[in-house]
Amino acid sequence: MMKEEILHIIYKKLTTSLNEEEQNQFQEWVNASQENEDLYKKIELYKTYGKDLHKIDNLDVDKAWLEMLDKRTSKPSGLLLNLVREPKWAALAAVFIGSLILINFLFKNQSSDIQALPTEVSVELGDDHKTEILTQLRTAEIVSEEGKVIAHQRGDTLIYRPELAASSVVAYNTLQVPYGKIFNVKLSDGSFIKLNAGSSLRYPVNFTGQDIRRVTLTGEAYFEVSEDKNHPFIVETQSLSIEVLGTSFNVNSYDEDKDIQVALASGSVKMYTETDIDESIILKPNQKGSFNKSDNSLAVSSAEIWLHSAWINNRLILKQKTFSNIIKKLERKYGVSIQNNYSKLNNEVFTASFDIETLEEVLATFAADTPFKYEISGKNIIISKP
Repeated sequence: MMKEEILHIIYKKLTTSLNEEEQNQFQEWVNASQENEDLYKKIELYKTYGKDLHKIDNLDVDKAWLEMLDKRTSKPSGLLLNLVREPKWAALAAVFIGSLILINFLFKNQSSDIQALPTEVSVELGDDHKTEILTQLRTAEIVSEEGKVIAHQRGDTLIYRPELAASSVVAYNTLQVPYGKIFNVKLSDGSFIKLNAGSSLRYPVNFTGQDIRRVTLTGEAYFEVSEDKNHPFIVETQSLSIEVLGTSFNVNSYDEDKDIQVALASGSVKMYTETDIDESIILKPNQKGSFNKSDNSLAVSSAEIWLHSAWINNRLILKQKTFSNIIKKLERKYGVSIQNNYSKLNNEVFTASFDIETLEEVLATFAADTPFKYEISGKNIIISKP
């Protein structure tokens, strides 16, 4: 494949999305050699650090990579910190020393601290609120209150099957994911949903006899909806509904956030409020729909889908976020409670990227840029003036 062709495909992959043919070409190129794979990872991380890829065809990747690493500042923990500081702005990126450790940084998915958390995912069965704990490493059958097998658990995924769950009576389950966890559910219609930490999803065990496939979300989830033109799929959140036929999209609807955001990867969705169904907006791929909770307004804008869906790969991408907003995201990712007694930090704005770093390494990274003290005691963290 010509250099210009693969660079174009890489640019498209990192900024929008690939069609099936382009994805096959990309995968073939990546699998061709370790050098190709390393090159893509460098470009991907280069973009994550906020660098411009518009002139990718003239980009000397190795030179740009070295220049980026040369700007770093060493840390006591053995990590390297790359900082770019403008008024109310910090660009942060933690990179391990050495190429071998760098590869580990790119491919490892979890920290030991997260695995040690005692809280577990659970599913509430029916209206009697019987709760089943879903230990993420197990394989098991999920049995209804009537003693009927309705689903199978396979590790971090709960799978409902039409032939197991078929019933004339509509029963609902509620999947609850605590802070520090991510969990998947495959509904009886084949739709696949990944729930982020601190989220819950209420859904029917089986969609038989229902004209509309309706689920209720609190928190954040990534949906891959099975196409069924005769049975629209509706996601209900606080004050907002998202209607789809078959598509992939991310919904962020945490109660504490000022707005609800829907980022569309493929297909199309319609967004409308419960108070005014006629006032709706239609999203196209690579667009974001926002619902403002304070004035009930809807808006559409272009979106970088990878920013909104990075969490499904255990990555925490922060782009111009205030520290007060970041605190809540850290609580969800690491399953902790953070008390900030240093109010000056609240309005500080950061851009950062983390994945396998421990919570202590993340806090040390922020503290190296804007000094503060922090004390970690189990799941409780207290931040104070330096």
